[in-house]
Amino acid sequence: MGLFSRFGKTGTAPVAGTGPAAPLTAEQQRELAMATARKIDEIEAAMAADIFPPAAQQSQPATPEEELPHAAAAPETAVLADEIAILYSQGQYQLAAQLLRDHLAQAAEPGLWWLLFDLYQLLDQRDAFDALSLVYAQRFETSPPDWSASAPATPPAARLTLEPRQIAGETAQATLLATLQASPEHLRLSGAEALAATLRGQLASDPASRSATPWLLLLELLQRLDRETEFELIALEYCAAFEVSPPAFRPRPVAPAQPRSVQARPAAGDAFELPLAMHAPLGALQSRIIAYAAQQPRLIFDGSRLRQLDYLCAQQLLACLGNLPVSSIEFRHVSHLVAALLRLQGYSRLARIVPRHN
Repeated sequence: MGLFSRFGKTGTAPVAGTGPAAPLTAEQQRELAMATARKIDEIEAAMAADIFPPAAQQSQPATPEEELPHAAAAPETAVLADEIAILYSQGQYQLAAQLLRDHLAQAAEPGLWWLLFDLYQLLDQRDAFDALSLVYAQRFETSPPDWSASAPATPPAARLTLEPRQIAGETAQATLLATLQASPEHLRLSGAEALAATLRGQLASDPASRSATPWLLLLELLQRLDRETEFELIALEYCAAFEVSPPAFRPRPVAPAQPRSVQARPAAGDAFELPLAMHAPLGALQSRIIAYAAQQPRLIFDGSRLRQLDYLCAQQLLACLGNLPVSSIEFRHVSHLVAALLRLQGYSRLARIVPRHN
């Protein structure tokens, strides 16, 4: 656990300003978050060196199970590694691989190469993997990772992030409504709850509004949230206000049964085996982790099967782990892509991250 976590500091603080500032774009927010995380890591490392001298840290020899994890990306490649981690968490494997190929010649340490090996595995590009293995062996004079015969990964489902500006006026509301109506039922939404609550408040404060757009948008959001009872109540109000038949609620399609191999389960020994894919929300997986942690003083995750982890799911897992009454947390045998994403989100201040060697 990092020093800021020990002393109750969250690691981020509001930036003082002299007046109202324009809202940051998503790209600016991402760059600010990455820069803040890197600065915190630098400060914690310096503080740890002062508080815990090297002799104290090495007073007891490490056993094979307590070997130190691989170091994070070198400073000169940390920004690129963070960018690759974000692209990976969004399912943009091809773009991430191309970005790595464009910068690999300047990489003096093998960290970026490991990320590209993992991406070729996800993309099922054996020829590219083998070609990279030859160059890697010549450059670093060591054996490259082995090819795994597992099935290629399917990118995570598309996600739409909803923001208050999308309901700031009737034109914006109409645009969002058209977008949702043209989107597949399995489209995943972020911020739908908050947006629906805002729309309910607007309609309650202006019940005489003669525009049908906010009503229809609220009904569409409730449909996406699977809120049938609330949908029917709003539909009745809509019918009374406009004297027209409201849209009908569409029952959510039954999802296919999840293959047994994708289910998370405790692994043999003292480790909890993570599933092939982890997408938000955590749901039942969080309940199983909490139940398992109640029986284990040390929580060890076996990530040898984990291939996909989206950004929001990683955030939710981090929040869950921060509340568990365990003495230590460790992620073992995770891919280098997963390790990069966990480090980017600050897991290093809470858990040890040990990527697999092959």
